[in-house]
Parts: sequence; C-alpha cells; structure tokens
Amino acid sequence: SADDWRHPIQRLRSWCRRVLHQYITNRSDLAEALFLGNRLQLSPQLVETFEQTGTAHLLAVSGLHVGILAASVLFLARGSPRIPFRLAILATVSMIVIYAVLTGGRAPIFRATTLIVLASVSQLTRRRLSPFNSLATAGLAILVSRPSELFQTGTQLSFLAVATLIHVGRLFSKKEDPDPITRLICKSRPRWLQSLRGVLRSFQIIFTASLAVWLTTLPITTRSFHLLTPTAPVLNSFLWIPLSLAIYSIVGILFFHLACPPLAEVLGWLGDKALQGLVAPLQTAQSLSGTHYWVAGPDLIYLISFYATLTLMMTHSKLRVSKRSWGIFSLLAIGAIYLPPAKPLPHDVVRTTIFSVGHGACALIEYPNDEVWLIDAGSLAARSSVEIVSQALWHRRIREIDTVIISHADLDHYNLLPSLQKRFPIHQIIASRRTFAAKEVRLLLAAMQPLPQLKSVAQGDRLTVGPCQIRLHQPSQQTLNNAKTDNDSSLVFTIECHE
Repeated sequence: SADDWRHPIQRLRSWCRRVLHQYITNRSDLAEALFLGNRLQLSPQLVETFEQTGTAHLLAVSGLHVGILAASVLFLARGSPRIPFRLAILATVSMIVIYAVLTGGRAPIFRATTLIVLASVSQLTRRRLSPFNSLATAGLAILVSRPSELFQTGTQLSFLAVATLIHVGRLFSKKEDPDPITRLICKSRPRWLQSLRGVLRSFQIIFTASLAVWLTTLPITTRSFHLLTPTAPVLNSFLWIPLSLAIYSIVGILFFHLACPPLAEVLGWLGDKALQGLVAPLQTAQSLSGTHYWVAGPDLIYLISFYATLTLMMTHSKLRVSKRSWGIFSLLAIGAIYLPPAKPLPHDVVRTTIFSVGHGACALIEYPNDEVWLIDAGSLAARSSVEIVSQALWHRRIREIDTVIISHADLDHYNLLPSLQKRFPIHQIIASRRTFAAKEVRLLLAAMQPLPQLKSVAQGDRLTVGPCQIRLHQPSQQTLNNAKTDNDSSLVFTIECHE
C-alpha cells in the first residue's frame, strides 16, 4: 500500500534491483543477494556451493558487508580535502543507516550499524570506546526491539564472531613492537621488502582471525547445520577481496547510473568479473574431496560446557593470553566432531514417523532393537526434503540407516537416496524384482558409493527385525506379470511386534 511507511523503501529496493540487472549481466542474481539480501533468485546449486565451503555467511547481508560499505564511504569522504572530518563521519553514519533500512534491518545488520554509530560518536566526542561494551549495547538494543532474533542461530553466530575478532585484534595489537630502534630498522629496509612484509603480516592477521572465528563457532555450526568445512578459514582469508570489489562496483553502478551511465557500464563489467572471482574458487573447492563432511554435531551438554570454558578463559587474565589454554580450547572445538556417537533415544515399541516431503513419500521406522528403516525416500522437492529427513534423523541421534524399502520404481519414492547416503551410511535396500530391474533405479544404484546390499522380496517372504516380524503380501508373481504401471506392483507388507 502507498500509505504504508515501508512503501518508499520497497520502491527503492525495486529500483536498485532493476539497475543491477541492467548493468550486471552474468551474476545479477548474486549481486542482488550480496547487496539487498534477496536470495530467492539464486539457484539451489549456487547456494549449496556457498554452504558446503563454509562461506554461506557471505550471502547473508551482515556486518562484513556493512563494514566494507562504511570503509568505502569514509575513505571517499576523507579523501576530499574540502570535506571536514565531522562531516565525513556523519556522511558515513547516514549512508549505513539508510543501507540498514534498505536491507530490512535484520539482527546482524542492526548490530553492525549500532557498532558503527557508537564508534562514530566516540570519534566525534573524542571519548575512548570499549569494543565489548559496544557489542553488549547492540545486544541490548536487539533485546528491546526484536528479542526473538537473539535466539536465532545466525544472530548468535554474528555476536560470537565479532567478540572473537575483537579479542584477536587485541592480541595482535599487543604484539606490535613499540621499540623505536626496531621500527627504524624496519623502515630502513627496501620499500619492496617493507611492502611484502606488510602483506604477509596482514594475511597472518586475517587468517588467524578467520581460524579463530571458525574454531569458536564450530560447535554451533556442526550442531545446527551438521557441516564441517575445513577449508573455510583459508577461503575466508582472501574472498573478502572479490567481495569488496563486488560491493564497490554495485555502489558505483547505483550512483553513476544517474550521473554517468557509460561509467556504470564499465563498473557493471568489473562487478561481473568480481562476482565470478568470488564464485570460481568456491566451485573449485567444492569439487575437491575432503572440503566438507556431514556430521551429527555435539550434544547440548557439550555445547554448554564448551562455551562455559570459553567464557572462563576470556574472563581470566592469565588464561586469556596463555598459548597452552588456547591450544586446549582448539582441541575442545575440534573434539566436538570426534565425540563417540550418542545412543539412539530409548524406546521399546515400533515408532513410525511420516515426513512431510510434498509430492513424494518417506517414512522412518525405528525398531526396539535400534534398527532404523526408511520406507521410501523420494520427493519432487528433493533439496528441501533431504534437509527435512536429515534434521529429523540427527535430532533422534541416528547416524546410519540399516535398511531402505523402495515400494515401487517411481522417482518420487527413491531419488533422495544418493543425497542421504552422503550424510548417513545405508547398509541395505529392499525392493521387488521389477523395481530393481527399472532403468532409472539401476542408474541411481550405480551412482551410490559404496553400493548397499540389495535384497529382492516378493509375496510370502518373511523378515525378522529384533522382536518384529515383517510379512510380504504383495507383489505376487501374478501381480508382477499383469502390472501395467509401477504403482500396480508396489510392495505391501505388515509389521507385527509384541503381538
């Protein structure tokens, strides 16, 4: 509605979207996601690439994007000798507030905007700024304005990452050698050597910060997203370069579209190249083996213990600077992945769970002897359905699937199996002879590595699972001979347990 106060904001978003699609030809969908936070246009394959390389945070408009934009505005404003310092600060704050409103003001954006505003006030009033107090102020502001967002994983990771970066920054600032003789010796070296040392020093700081954030957030990410991405610290150490170029190009396109369209064309070409430079390393990393692993993640009690230990280290001055304590902390973070598997939740009955997978079918059966069976595993919405089934299995502390029964050879009854096998070992597949003979099923089985044990069943067969008996009623030989469709030859069976 034009009467809604958000109407001008939506019109501005629509204008930005049209301009970006006009000048950025190959990666306009990614440009829209990076600058406006709209990920609906991205292909599932591209989203999966960012997720499986541990760089999904680059797609979510967050403090990194706000920081890059604020740095560019401040640099341009300070670069002009005619613009006073106070005016440059006010211009930066104004631009960031407008950008926060434009992108919806989600918690990470709100947090970053609050920190920039507080830092600007500190500069204008010449008062010393406490980084952790500023972060706490941002948390209180979110608690007052939108308390539910504090319980979202993304918000918690955002605050945790910033707190880690503040601490890493303090550690490196203390390592700077204040000795004037040492500084004089460094300045006397050749300029190229000084530049090389500066670049290596910068990379060391960035990689250390990236590794520290990865270790600090590892228990939450493995518990919430069940992904372990060892290459993430390396990728995040240099991907900020193409990301910054892409954001600078986008801002330039929006400005020069009105002032100088030919220059906007040039920036559109530069933005395409920057976005391609962002995606290409991720696609290469995703194609390599060992770049990501699916894990169940630690239990809640381990999560609480880990962050209680981290809090103790941060509040104890001796532990905070001790290399030994940080080594133990790193082992604790990585140890969350190698914990012995928790036992399945206890039960003494046959428990059945029907999954809502849209057009398809999938049901989980848990037997009293802890065997886990899936009855069908397929859906036309395969990507979302795999997540639904996987999250439920991990929630039940299930780490492997003993048997999958394929009722018949329709795609929406078995196409989830290759994706599920990447996350859970599958030991056996049961189906009828007709189902195993279907061309599509044979192609699917050929793609599964390692190939599970295959067992063909028909009318009259009996299977024993712990105290349970499974009796096959269909398909009979006559049914298989006369069936005109795969549905006609579906498996029909009963599970009898405890009489």
